[in-house]
Amino acid sequence: MSYLKFQHVFFGLMGMSAITAFAIPSRLVNGVQPGVEALFAPIARPVGGVARWAHDRISPEISPDQRNSQDVKKENQALRNEVASLTVRLTDMQQKEGKRAELGTIRARCSPFPVVGPDTGTRESLNLQGSTMEGLHDGMYVLYGGGVAGQIQRAGAAGAHVQLVTDPGFGIRAGFGYFPKGGIDFIPRRAPEALVRGIGNGQMEILMLTKEDVKTAALEIGDWVIVAEPTWPAYLQGQHLGRIISIGDRIRAPGYKRIVVEPPQSLLRLRAVMVVTKEKLD
Repeated sequence: MSYLKFQHVFFGLMGMSAITAFAIPSRLVNGVQPGVEALFAPIARPVGGVARWAHDRISPEISPDQRNSQDVKKENQALRNEVASLTVRLTDMQQKEGKRAELGTIRARCSPFPVVGPDTGTRESLNLQGSTMEGLHDGMYVLYGGGVAGQIQRAGAAGAHVQLVTDPGFGIRAGFGYFPKGGIDFIPRRAPEALVRGIGNGQMEILMLTKEDVKTAALEIGDWVIVAEPTWPAYLQGQHLGRIISIGDRIRAPGYKRIVVEPPQSLLRLRAVMVVTKEKLD
């Protein structure tokens, strides 16, 4: 009789399973499932832990990397050194890119050339790692992030020579202007035409301005000196040459002022420049 009762219970449970699986909607069963599974948690968790322990003891996972700890430490240190080196190099590249980006729309006309070093003579000039075979020729304009660096004076098959704006043989007509404190708009000064020439030692001076001219234009120390050379292309007009660092009397020319100008950075220390190689854009 007990056998029949067990059979009845067994088939009853099977029937309920079939009804649950095929007749009752899954959304109703899913709501009950977590609660049912929770009833078996006190047994399932210990059994699972024992099974994992037995697996680790009988068949542990072995890493293919069998190096000792010292080798791993050495490799980690080498990787740290490499990361530090790459970080510094990336920062340097970003700074160079930022300087080139300051050229604005002119950048599309330019090609970068590395600087080999300053000229070994007495003149203020740079030697470029570039030649006529790369399209360089005399008279090309040379720029950097701070404005105009100079012009190519001697280009050959083995290299190119740049005469800097601070070289005593360099001269150009210029204008003046300033940025108001806290402002970003450039305001030109109403000054008569002036000539800027290099005087060496990383500096230039303004010629042809009288005391009255300086007073009328309200020129001040810190004002920018910009390109105003009519023989130069329009896209170079207004490019920076430097800033006024001193205004004094010209001893040998009474009535005239001696104005000293200095580029925003040492041109002899430039590591790369941008040469205007495209007079016209496509």
